[in-house]
Amino acid sequence: MSWPVLTFVVLLQLALVPYFDHRAAKVDWQQKGINWVDGLVRLLCKHVHGLDVSQQIPLPATGQAIVDANHVSGVDPSLLISACRRPLRFLIA
Repeated sequence: MSWPVLTFVVLLQLALVPYFDHRAAKVDWQQKGINWVDGLVRLLCKHVHGLDVSQQIPLPATGQAIVDANHVSGVDPSLLISACRRPLRFLIA
């Protein structure tokens, strides 16, 4: 296999990894681009921040829920999104 083909295959796999990580979390934001970003955020939280993906925030399957972070950090929204199986919306005060 030539280097350009091998490089293309590796880059394609790297580009698809966030998509498959998003699919494993079973969260659908209804837009492919946002789903890809969701998968990328989940990968970063899992590998960079050490988030244990087996422990999820216990949310009901439907209806409203309030998720509150107990401290202020720039990484809190990413960690909360990665720890939920439902799409989250944020209100910041």
